[in-house]
Amino acid sequence: MEMRLRAMPRPRLIEALRGGRIDALLETLPPEELEVLGLAASEPVLEMGQMALIRAEDLTSFPRGVDLMTTDRRVGYERGSAGARFVQAHLTRSERVPLADAAAGITALRRGDIDVFVHDATTVWAVAGAAGETQLVGLFRPLTEERLAWILRVQDQPLRAAIDGVIRDWRADGRLDRLINRWLPIQVRVDD
Repeated sequence: MEMRLRAMPRPRLIEALRGGRIDALLETLPPEELEVLGLAASEPVLEMGQMALIRAEDLTSFPRGVDLMTTDRRVGYERGSAGARFVQAHLTRSERVPLADAAAGITALRRGDIDVFVHDATTVWAVAGAAGETQLVGLFRPLTEERLAWILRVQDQPLRAAIDGVIRDWRADGRLDRLINRWLPIQVRVDD
């Protein structure tokens, strides 16, 4: 099977998949949404969730998980993302600020336009763990439990079975962990 990668704007991915213009995408979609859209998920590639990114100067404002959950401050999230679903459902006291993408959210946080940015754990790990990053810190408490998986049309069962087989084999022989560690080389260090 030949694989071709296509870059597409995130908002168009689901319709491109449903319309047959692409065969699979790597995403975290809840089972209820998959069912409504006529899509199915492969075996999980990675267990992750949403996390919060804040400015270092605001760290004392969020010492406990409940402080984020009850905040009335400005919370940014990427439109149409799992972070958007979380913020809309759970941070009801906050001033909710939709943003175009992760880059816009990080910029808004740095400028002080928002006080918290909720996004995928991988984004928070990458930003907060970047060499020389001193302005932004991650609150490394998962806010959700999500499964990053290949999403396909329900009728593409043979392709899903093949992907599931590869994921199981790679998990069993350690290759999946090596790939994740290579492409998501995140270490969280806590200084005394």
